[in-house]
Amino acid sequence: MEDNKVSNWISGIIIGSITILVISFIFYYLLHDWKGCDLTTKLGTFGDFIGGTTGPLLSTMAIFGALIAVHLSTTELKLQRIESNKSDIFQIISVIHLECITLLECDKRYKDDLLSQDEPVIPFLNQV
Repeated sequence: MEDNKVSNWISGIIIGSITILVISFIFYYLLHDWKGCDLTTKLGTFGDFIGGTTGPLLSTMAIFGALIAVHLSTTELKLQRIESNKSDIFQIISVIHLECITLLECDKRYKDDLLSQDEPVIPFLNQV
């Protein structure tokens, strides 16, 4: 769901950038006369117009892209932290489980050793 939103934003930024460039070209072509002037002068004016028009708009879109990237990395870090906590909890449970099994085995061996003796140290142990 989150990836779909991000891809929609990125697609919107790319399409918006291309649209701004095309509209700027069309706008300049319709408003300015290309005849009767030196070509280098017209191209210089054209470059100034395109740079002045699209530069601020594209940089604003770049800022939005950077904000999206920060949001995505923050979300990923939160998910990673949650998964890390889960794995820590499972590791603790695993260690506790192994310790309990070890203690039970030691207890069983101790009882077996006491029961195997000819004369028990504790008389009621034979009844267990």
